[in-house]
Amino acid sequence: MFRTKGNKEVTILSLDGGGIRGIIPITVLIALQKEMVRLGIDRPLYSCFDLIAGTSTGALIALGLCAPDPENPEMPREPEQRFSFRRKHKPPPLLPAMTLESILDLYEHRSPDIFSKGPLGQLGAVTRMFMEKYDEHSLTEILQEIYGSMTINEALAPLIITAYECTRGEPFLFRSYRGSQYLMKDAARAATAAPTYFSPAFITDPETGKELCFIDGGVAANNPSLYAYLEAKQLYPQAEKFHIFSIGTAGSLFALPMQGLRRMGILDWISPAKGVPLLHVYTSGQYHTAEHVMKTLPEVTYHRIAGNKGKHPVPMDDVSKGNILRLKRAAQYIARSHEDVIQNYCRNYLLSR
Repeated sequence: MFRTKGNKEVTILSLDGGGIRGIIPITVLIALQKEMVRLGIDRPLYSCFDLIAGTSTGALIALGLCAPDPENPEMPREPEQRFSFRRKHKPPPLLPAMTLESILDLYEHRSPDIFSKGPLGQLGAVTRMFMEKYDEHSLTEILQEIYGSMTINEALAPLIITAYECTRGEPFLFRSYRGSQYLMKDAARAATAAPTYFSPAFITDPETGKELCFIDGGVAANNPSLYAYLEAKQLYPQAEKFHIFSIGTAGSLFALPMQGLRRMGILDWISPAKGVPLLHVYTSGQYHTAEHVMKTLPEVTYHRIAGNKGKHPVPMDDVSKGNILRLKRAAQYIARSHEDVIQNYCRNYLLSR
């Protein structure tokens, strides 16, 4: 496992899940990058973080930030070489295959393909209660188009992608720094296999040859900051401070009216038409747990931009033009209203790197 022993202070980027609401963390990251440029930090965003973590839609963004440019013939193959920008004598960091703007464009223009109902979308509501809401084939094709045959250990920065492995019944981390041969497209598919929305992802372990079954990491860690902190503790055993920049997707808080709860049945809790309330309860509980733990750890500085919208979460699969426009406006407002958080993080933790 790759380790950097000299880091006393570690920077971590943590990206929540949330479907199409991924537009929000992308917009916040664009604002962060603009602030970096204003301060004279002329380097790719990934190279400013010692660890990047993503869940679900956050996993797609994290992979996009760290995927190498396949046309770059100088790309080092070993993690120790790719992560050499953390050493005293820093060569120019490699450029990633995607910019933040191109990732945002992907969400804006390809999301209707990702949330494609396919031929089953015309079936009645009762029939669709017994199958996933969306056809995963369009998502799989887009992931192949973006990531091709790249493996996660080719990531340009230390990276973890959270998922949940069903046959073991436990959370699963795709790590870029343990020589993993999992394909990036498979890690992305596993991390985004949200129950009731997409079918589980069946992926063969490249080391053991065993078939594993994955669902969305949001069922275990929709906010992956706690897992990121624990991983960073192992990666950087000499570190004394961990500075986490955590970005949500305006959908963490969730509550139901008392009157509605009195009439909630099994199908109500899992109904995609109602936004799958059970999943929202899970993610809301995780949100509060992660918030509490992160804020009580003395060695952690926790910088959170959540942009929560009260008791009415924005649907993760509403890819209509009107909703995307509303999300872009909301994202810009969230970024502007957290300018102090962005500026302070850049000045205090990124400027000296």
